[in-house]
Amino acid sequence: MKTLSLLFALGAVHMASAAFISTGNLGPRIAVGAQGGVTSAELDINDLLVGGTSSVTFKTGTWNSENDSPENYIFVEALINGTSVGVFDVGRGYILPGATFTSYGSNSLLVQGKNLFELKAVNPRVYYDFALGQIDVRYTAVPEPATMAALGLGLVAALRRRRA
Repeated sequence: MKTLSLLFALGAVHMASAAFISTGNLGPRIAVGAQGGVTSAELDINDLLVGGTSSVTFKTGTWNSENDSPENYIFVEALINGTSVGVFDVGRGYILPGATFTSYGSNSLLVQGKNLFELKAVNPRVYYDFALGQIDVRYTAVPEPATMAALGLGLVAALRRRRA
């Protein structure tokens, strides 16, 4: 029973490790409404563990409007590696009154390599552009089963040796 409890505790501690990856300040990148309203950024993730959960946060706002009224909203589709994760409205000015943050859970992230994050205006508008200022990824990795099995077998062997 002690062995099982210890294995569970080791697994729980390892699963609690999380990575935070950010593009940092992108400038911001402007998606011009008259040109279809598209912008993107790449993030490189170097995590050798598989599985897990992730959330992605986009910092956005309208670029050339401070008006927070619904007629100025631009609806934006968020895509990760070509897979849509949701649509949100960009209705606040990026500078004034300030950018907004929109988060999504995602299983579309590549565990290793470059991930492409795209924002596309669903209703591109000639006179209204939107800005992408930052992308943050929070990723909690789960070890692959073979690693946990090897850890468990080693622990069992060590406990047997100790009792003998």
